[in-house]
Amino acid sequence: MWNLPSEFITSLQSLAPAHAHDAATSLTRFAKSLPELPRLQLQPSSPSSSLAHGLSISRGRAHSRRRDHPSPRPDAIDVRSHVHDLSISRAILLQVVLSGARVPSSSSFAVVGISLAVVRTHKAKVAWEDLCYPKEEGGLGIRKLRDSSTVFALNLIWRLFTQARSLWVSWIQEYLLRQNSFWDIKEDNKGSWMWRKILKLRPLAYQFIRFEARDGNTAFFWFDDWLQMGRLIDITGPVGTCHLGIARNARLKGAVLHSRWNIRGLRNRYFHALYDRIQTEPVPNDCSGNDVILWKHDDDTYRPCFSSRRTWDQIRSRKATAFWSKTVWFTQGVPRFSFIVWLAVLNRLSTGDRMRVWGLQQGTDPNWMCTLQFVSTNSLCNMDKILLKMVFQSCIYHLWRERNERRHHTGFRTVDQVYQIIDKSIRNRITSLRYRVNHKLAGIMQRWFAVTA
Repeated sequence: MWNLPSEFITSLQSLAPAHAHDAATSLTRFAKSLPELPRLQLQPSSPSSSLAHGLSISRGRAHSRRRDHPSPRPDAIDVRSHVHDLSISRAILLQVVLSGARVPSSSSFAVVGISLAVVRTHKAKVAWEDLCYPKEEGGLGIRKLRDSSTVFALNLIWRLFTQARSLWVSWIQEYLLRQNSFWDIKEDNKGSWMWRKILKLRPLAYQFIRFEARDGNTAFFWFDDWLQMGRLIDITGPVGTCHLGIARNARLKGAVLHSRWNIRGLRNRYFHALYDRIQTEPVPNDCSGNDVILWKHDDDTYRPCFSSRRTWDQIRSRKATAFWSKTVWFTQGVPRFSFIVWLAVLNRLSTGDRMRVWGLQQGTDPNWMCTLQFVSTNSLCNMDKILLKMVFQSCIYHLWRERNERRHHTGFRTVDQVYQIIDKSIRNRITSLRYRVNHKLAGIMQRWFAVTA
């Protein structure tokens, strides 16, 4: 029989008597959700009595409980829980009681040795920022939700320019843009929350969109990037509309008259460089087809299509390429092996050098950076490189597993046994690859037998 500690009983007695019955009801619901565990009896004398009175936990079987207590009380509650640690069971029970009591704050229930958080949290081995990098840069290739959301919003902006037949685009053009440029409208309360968020992304989206002037019916003279110089209104300022004689919301077609550029500035003392640059551009005409809208795919590479992957690759944060990435992540590797090696390369495993910082004395201080450098940058043939990577990962994984079993006293293997396990794991992995006869790595199993003979 395990008796609950006095600190736990003191915390339960601090509950208001009026809430004791609600707490008992919560325990009843908790009991029904956990069907197979050590027995817990809760025997409150009345709804207004202390909830801690009569609590006991027993490891005995159900029939021995019935033999010792032939006539259990009808209000007794049986709770079965998969309890491996007594402190966890106490924390679970305490949290259930506190949630059923509907107290304003659980900070007043200070129990010595018991945390109100059932699961003890630990600091992450690798920061989330480091995970959200491609594998070539030392991460796990996870994309941040913020970056993905930004890419999807940029895709909507792309549709505004390219899908004129869309119902959503037609509605935006009719009721929100009203024949004005998307880059020039003000941010006000018009439109939905999503529309206002899209407007906030205009500075970023402008870096990706470029126009090729053909007939001049789509591109705006002052705002679209058709000269590869950015927004012309930013170069000249608002007075530029007066000096060049082009309306603020005019399209390229409005700057053409009789197949010539109809722009002031030849005798004007302002913006001569811009005037000369415009005169070098072909004059838009209907015979050239529709204006072409381009999206940036890479540095100085624009294409008439949208690419989510290339857009994400340009807006994400970057790091230097890790020389060991091909050693950790390769096609023939085992995923769980690769993950442990990745943690080891980042020095995030509880190895001897890290535990020494915690105050635990270790006998050795291995420096395996030279080994990692050789495995990553050797000049062996392709098949031997793959086998070397497989051996490297398998050794680290199984040695780390053996270390944990010995430290936690759950097993012990000799050196020969560990060697046999490593050899078997490599052969099993090669067998699972199932290369065809004409594949370039078809003889990798024979090569492994040759080097281990």
